Amino acid sequence: MLTSLINSNDNIFISIACYRDSELIPTIKSAYETADNPDNLFFGIYLQYNPDEDEKYFDFSCLPKELKIKVKRTLWYRARGPIYARYVINNYLYKNQKYYLQIDSHTRFIKGWDTFLIEEINKLPNYSILTTYPPGYTRKDGIIERDMCNIMKFKKLSRGIPIFRTEQEYLETPVRNYFWAAGYSFCEGIVFKKVPFDKYLKNLFMGEEYLMSLRFYANGIKLYSPHKNVIYTLWDRDYRPTFWEIKNHNKLKFYFEQLLSYSRLLKISNLFTPDKFVDKYSYDLEKYKIKRETINNFLIKTNIKSLIDNFDYKKQYKKYYFSLNSDKI
Repeated sequence: MLTSLINSNDNIFISIACYRDSELIPTIKSAYETADNPDNLFFGIYLQYNPDEDEKYFDFSCLPKELKIKVKRTLWYRARGPIYARYVINNYLYKNQKYYLQIDSHTRFIKGWDTFLIEEINKLPNYSILTTYPPGYTRKDGIIERDMCNIMKFKKLSRGIPIFRTEQEYLETPVRNYFWAAGYSFCEGIVFKKVPFDKYLKNLFMGEEYLMSLRFYANGIKLYSPHKNVIYTLWDRDYRPTFWEIKNHNKLKFYFEQLLSYSRLLKISNLFTPDKFVDKYSYDLEKYKIKRETINNFLIKTNIKSLIDNFDYKKQYKKYYFSLNSDKI
């Protein structure tokens, strides 16, 4: 039984994948200082950084000594994107706390956020997730609280992969949705026992949220938009490096791993089966297999089936392959 693996207390594991982000320490402080029960928080940080330039931003000694935190470090050029980072956190830092909160390393919290999330998730069906794109804060002004909540909607296809946007509404209760946000996901930890992170999706950014949304649906896990804003994120990226810079360290390897991940995503999603490098993008693929009928039902429910059906994935794959691999790997 998966439930026997999860602790029965109200501890919250907070997963933070950080790539050279100076907002990390303020994020941890915000979560800790605004929680009703800070002793119940356990932080798991995968820190991808440049010690020559970033050490001043990551002084964990300035945090309260009572804070429970585990940090796994790696050099910036060894980073392999957000999906792989979440796999590392879940497999090496998560210790079966009852609740699991995944956020970005640039996040702010409203007082009592932990009580609110636990109360809300316990009102929902088993194996549910509270998730959305949070409203924004700024480094200058901090949080400006908002009453309207973000509901995730389909935006467009990017290289054939659905990506999302938000619409704002006043909500009185959580609203069922079908799209998952990587930067705000709260659930019981058992959810990620049922739907484990895929370590073979390296150097991939666009597509993570769609694939996880699809996998959650296939495993009977329901997603809900929260009806109150207790988490805010910094949408501005100009103040920090992003993991895309690692392609300059080893361009050929970066693009090859990205291409394998894109191929794997297409295969799992039943969008297209590339005939190149099948042995390399197919490791452990049975573990993530989704029935074609289930995928079809998901596309119908999310009103994107006609777009998917009319998209030329073979043409897109060839275009993507040659644009990323000028050296014709």
